[in-house]
Amino acid sequence: MARPRLDKFEYRLAPNREGYWEVRWTEGGRTRSVSTRTRDRPSATEWLERFEAGRENPAPPDAPTISAILDAYRADREKEGVRSDHTLKNSCNQVATILGRLLPEHLSQETIRRYANERKLAGRQAGTVLRELGTLRAALHWAKREKWITAAPDFRMPVKQPAPRDRWLTREEAAALLDACTTPHVRLFVLLALSTGARKEAIAELTWDRVDLARGIVDFGMGHGNKRRTVVPVSGKALDEIRAAFAVRTTACVLEWGGRPAGDVKIAFGKACRRAGLEGVTPHVLRHTAATWMVIAGIELEEVARFLGTTKEMIERVYGKHSPNYLMKAAVALRL
Repeated sequence: MARPRLDKFEYRLAPNREGYWEVRWTEGGRTRSVSTRTRDRPSATEWLERFEAGRENPAPPDAPTISAILDAYRADREKEGVRSDHTLKNSCNQVATILGRLLPEHLSQETIRRYANERKLAGRQAGTVLRELGTLRAALHWAKREKWITAAPDFRMPVKQPAPRDRWLTREEAAALLDACTTPHVRLFVLLALSTGARKEAIAELTWDRVDLARGIVDFGMGHGNKRRTVVPVSGKALDEIRAAFAVRTTACVLEWGGRPAGDVKIAFGKACRRAGLEGVTPHVLRHTAATWMVIAGIELEEVARFLGTTKEMIERVYGKHSPNYLMKAAVALRL
């Protein structure tokens, strides 16, 4: 499943009046056929395989533009069930708007540098520019693999990777955020995120068949790629509100709004943050908050890692400084 494909047809072999095998299929309500020019069934079968491969994998366009490559790359990723399709779509559209008319051989380091400057002048952060150019690079390598182009232009990223954010909520900020949630599904999202440390997508996709209300266990499923998910216990206020939501459920999804799955809560969450007077808070900050709270409470880093579905090394590198015993032995050894 490589290039953008035509509609899928059901091809079959059938003999014509002269005894030659034909490939037949229905297209546009009409039966169509093409002769294999052989009366030998094994040879006809091989011909059919080549014919079907050619129709489903059409030849790439001559001199494909950046825009055509991005469209084809995105279509291919969609068929593979790519995560965060909205993000991929936005990145492809932004790159195509500025560079879409160019051919791959027109790309140079200066072209990429001008693109980054134009995006920064438009108020975009370094992380956004890196994500867009990363999408362009991936699309170009896809085009090379699929033989749309003979070589993928190489370029350096013109902006530096931003330092990781260290934003997390205090208990008081978390309480203010919960008070600012004016709709039940957003409040439940915040409670689940703070109580489980799960990612936004995992909570949005959570269904009632993976919630054990009697034991207070939530199973977030298999995950995707390196975004591992966990099975974790919940208790207290979060469990109470999960049970309340279950009592009035109308869909299979835990997060619902207006009788439908709530989907992405990013916009509603942002409004709640503004009402609470919180700055620099995204849904992912709630995962950082859960991790930070556990480390501050003295929970072993290995247990924090298991709870979040990540590695002890990552927890130690990012959150270790919040531990009450952070480098304490080393400090004692240097005491004067």
